[in-house]
Amino acid sequence: MGRGQDCHSWRNFYLEHCRLLPLCVSFRKDGTVAKVACRDWSCIKQIAVFSKCLNVRERSQGVKIELLYFEGCPSYQTALKCLEEVIKEQKLSAHVEMVKIESDEGVLKNRFLGSPTVRVNGLDIEPSARERGNFSMCCRLYPEAGKMAGWPSKDLIRHAIEEAS
Repeated sequence: MGRGQDCHSWRNFYLEHCRLLPLCVSFRKDGTVAKVACRDWSCIKQIAVFSKCLNVRERSQGVKIELLYFEGCPSYQTALKCLEEVIKEQKLSAHVEMVKIESDEGVLKNRFLGSPTVRVNGLDIEPSARERGNFSMCCRLYPEAGKMAGWPSKDLIRHAIEEAS
């Protein structure tokens, strides 16, 4: 295989030649190799060179997406539609977990910043909101091209998923 081969070709090559690849290589969150426990020198050498291509896990594996909302929120359905469209566009097999907030206790327990709130792997998709502490049963607004919208943009969702995978 030459330098120009795509990631899937390299992954398939190593899956054929090192059947223990999922057991002998652990990856960091960004897809680079964290640890190699393989005794096959050719495998080790190539893994170091092509570490970003050799992430044997599916991109969506380990990505947990939550949509927090309250009944009657006028925007959570639109947020769900945007989430589903991004998941489909990115060809992910991720599932959106719907978390209905029903009480003040639920607001505090879930650190609810308003409806709809979207989290990927437990982090709010809006980086500036991650440190906020004004939890309440209210409608949430997201910045979008210099104005505010009642749901997160597909770009904000894409960025959060890419950051998490």
